[in-house]
Amino acid sequence: MDDDEEWDRWMALTEAEQDAEMAAVERALEEVTRELSLSQLAARYRCNYLKLCLSWRRHITQEFIPNVAREHLRHCQVELLKVRIYRRTGQWPGEA
Repeated sequence: MDDDEEWDRWMALTEAEQDAEMAAVERALEEVTRELSLSQLAARYRCNYLKLCLSWRRHITQEFIPNVAREHLRHCQVELLKVRIYRRTGQWPGEA
């Protein structure tokens, strides 16, 4: 199924059906992440935030709205620091 077909299918669902589908996907993701070790989970977070940082740097150089891209880049950099703390302590910063 391509993106257009998937989008049409999604828009044809009622709000309750969309919520139910999202809840099912979130439960599946929780099951997968629950099985990961702390180091595996931190590595996954780190990889995702590094990809986002690279993407936002590319947007800055390609004259995407630079201020917006810089804000997103800064957010990703802060999240990378949080991942480092999470990997070291096992506690996500700010969740005390």
